[in-house]
Amino acid sequence: MSGTRQHPASAGTVGRGYVVVFPSLHRDPLVRHLPPADERPVAGVECEYRLVDDSGRPADARVHLGPRLADLPHLDPGDPRAVRLDIGSALTCDGWEAEAVTPPLPWGPTTGSDLTECVAATRAALLRILAPDSFAVQGFSTHLNVTVPDRRAVAVARDIARRCSVAVALLTEGRSGDGLLVRPRRGRLEVGCDHLEDRMITPATTLLAGVVALLQHRPSRLPRLDVAVQPAREKFGFYVGLDAAGGDLLRSGRGTVLRTRRGARLSAQDHLEQVWSAARPYAEAHGLALAETDAVVSGSTPLASESGAPPTWTTSGTAVSASTRRWGVDLDPRVRPAGSAGVAWATWDTTAWRCASDAGTARFAVVPRSRHAGFVAELDAGRLDALLFSEGPSTPPREAPPARRTAAPRRGPRWVAS
Repeated sequence: MSGTRQHPASAGTVGRGYVVVFPSLHRDPLVRHLPPADERPVAGVECEYRLVDDSGRPADARVHLGPRLADLPHLDPGDPRAVRLDIGSALTCDGWEAEAVTPPLPWGPTTGSDLTECVAATRAALLRILAPDSFAVQGFSTHLNVTVPDRRAVAVARDIARRCSVAVALLTEGRSGDGLLVRPRRGRLEVGCDHLEDRMITPATTLLAGVVALLQHRPSRLPRLDVAVQPAREKFGFYVGLDAAGGDLLRSGRGTVLRTRRGARLSAQDHLEQVWSAARPYAEAHGLALAETDAVVSGSTPLASESGAPPTWTTSGTAVSASTRRWGVDLDPRVRPAGSAGVAWATWDTTAWRCASDAGTARFAVVPRSRHAGFVAELDAGRLDALLFSEGPSTPPREAPPARRTAAPRRGPRWVAS
């Protein structure tokens, strides 16, 4: 946005032919036109995939995938390689690996299944884009993201590392896992782990969501484990190795012997049951589906490390159909009688709409995720046309307050009462 102020000091800032409006601020005129915000927490998944050529050597996704994404919409201001697909998810390159990113989806009964289906559809799109070149596509890592308020993100991340890391690792670390990354991010918590099979996305996300909700209210319900928590290397956060509790979690699995900070001994299975028993009511209160997590915790469904070799997908010899479903917020451009609106950029938290009038002026509406659905509905209904497409500013420029005058010091004799 050339010439714009990225962080205006006030709502309705008037610039050269545009107005930046922030419906998150109560004084902004746009907020008065929108329905109440959707304050439900959200979850999202990022899956990284390694490309392997016919000779068995890793291939750089930036070389083989990056150029093929050039014609797709680039909407992420923080990642110039990221593109948005028609289904609502994104593809990008993270170093040598290709990365599939779901949009954040509200917590509810279908959150896990929706995320799983979206990951599969995005991976299928990746395979179609790479074809007809021959590559094997192998799962490399997964990052689970759930909503956490900024003021609590660091504390919750630290508590997960100290109190729940083994339980989370049991559901997320496969045979090639090497530890858990717990990172506080802006408005969310990110947990990096081994690549998750599709079947494990729902139970892992549900457990993490319940744990995060629990730790924001009653962290003391879970005892601190005697685990070695280290600082994460690349970004701020915490790292817990799979041997940080004293035993090899991949080899011993549910039978790994753990110790609490007070000296009590328990198995990893007992710890998993303890964590899920405390977190389950919070997951249930948010309407999340519980059956798949119940099955993994009880042992009727195997853990990620108890399964066979992770799957490998190929770009040749397999017909991959395109999904017709869409996930996330509606980012389609709009045409109104007085102008048009299209998305300039989109992030986890906000979406910026460029609203250009037929008279040649433009405004940017920076819309928080919680108000996006209401913004689109009001835009389609025409109730925002006068605000976004009129020739004048959406709010009158603020007048500068009058200069403060300081009384000049008196000159002359100083009178003292006798």
